[in-house]
Amino acid sequence: MNGLCINNAFSPTMIVFSSKEKLFFSVAENPPLKQPNNILYVVKSMMELFSFSPEDIDFISVVKGPGSFTGTRIGVVEGKMLAFLLNIPLVALNSLELIASGFEEEVIPVLPAGRNAYFVSRFNFGKRMEQDLCINLEELLQIEATIITPVSSLKNVLKGKRVIVHIPTLNEFAKKSFEKFTEGSIVDDPLSLIPTYLRSVNLIFKGEK
Repeated sequence: MNGLCINNAFSPTMIVFSSKEKLFFSVAENPPLKQPNNILYVVKSMMELFSFSPEDIDFISVVKGPGSFTGTRIGVVEGKMLAFLLNIPLVALNSLELIASGFEEEVIPVLPAGRNAYFVSRFNFGKRMEQDLCINLEELLQIEATIITPVSSLKNVLKGKRVIVHIPTLNEFAKKSFEKFTEGSIVDDPLSLIPTYLRSVNLIFKGEK
């Protein structure tokens, strides 16, 4: 059983092809903002380099957000297109759940949403305790639990808070993908998958009051 795992929702972007036991190839990078999308090119090139064929892929996993608006959209479109064309299952992963996975305590995964807004949720020993939210900086500073983020610059923003900079490893990404696949968290129709776009509409209106 082999899975092709794609994260384009937050940096570093990741492409992993593995079985449950072995990672066959992987690519992780922090692309510049103006870099053109190259997910399909990388997948094709790496499959050919390591002598794999599309028939060797048993399922696709893709991080559906929340995260970068453009990056998330591109990753989801290409993930579901590959799953549809290859007629294989598609698994959708949540960005914040992936970031929080592996922590055996209560943690708050955080991703910047732009314009002083932040995507957050709450997990305890990997179990989701609340839905994803988009909050402002003032609300973020009120959080007392341990904050987990892949963005190192947030340590400067959240001085005085317990902030752990944690980028999910390629193996953790693959492990979480297989975990979700084994649980049966499969999208019924790959083409129906919609990225998770948490917009800060409420924050904008609150700011205008």
